[in-house]
Amino acid sequence: MIGLILLSIQASAAPTYAAVSRLPPAVAGDRLLSGRQHGRIMSVEAPTGGMTPTGTVEAQLVEQPSAQGPRCVRTRWTVKFFASPDQDIGSAAPDTIYSTTDIALVHTSACPTKGYVHLKPGLDQEQGFAALAVLQRARSSAPGVRLTCSDQTSSGLCADDRTTRRALAAIAPWAISRDAGDLLIWLGTGGRIVTELRFDPAAPDRIAVERRFPAPF
Repeated sequence: MIGLILLSIQASAAPTYAAVSRLPPAVAGDRLLSGRQHGRIMSVEAPTGGMTPTGTVEAQLVEQPSAQGPRCVRTRWTVKFFASPDQDIGSAAPDTIYSTTDIALVHTSACPTKGYVHLKPGLDQEQGFAALAVLQRARSSAPGVRLTCSDQTSSGLCADDRTTRRALAAIAPWAISRDAGDLLIWLGTGGRIVTELRFDPAAPDRIAVERRFPAPF
């Protein structure tokens, strides 16, 4: 009887980082998110870039998206694993788990697997979709939109408004965040040259565009 209890406890224990990398995504999600309400996990991603403390490693569990008319929404679970300094990182156990939201505007009946924009903590879906609407106006020649532009990379981004709009249309957004009262949309590829669109939600037609090199860390 005691042996059966021990086996049950071991079977239900949260998997290590090494075990997660071997499990099918849906199974990894059920094991790691046990006791939390969640959808079916479609993929497990290992973030690259950035700095993490010694003994810490991260995995992101991405749920199946749901369609809401021309909008698609999915939940992304971030799981931080921790191992003591004398242990192999593969033995790291789950330490912190939290969820964030990814959004996408679509023109088909099915949600895509790519092209989502990550909402940083503190932003809700409506704020995110409103920001994407501002980006669409910045890309077009919508009346009333005023662009200001700065470029530290000599890419020619700020040659004129038409050039700026065409450049914005050619690169995809990947994250939206808040900075004081402004909303920021980051375009391009995370960790590379930063193209940032900034606006005050109270005056969304006054849009500042900036291109710069990423911080050296």
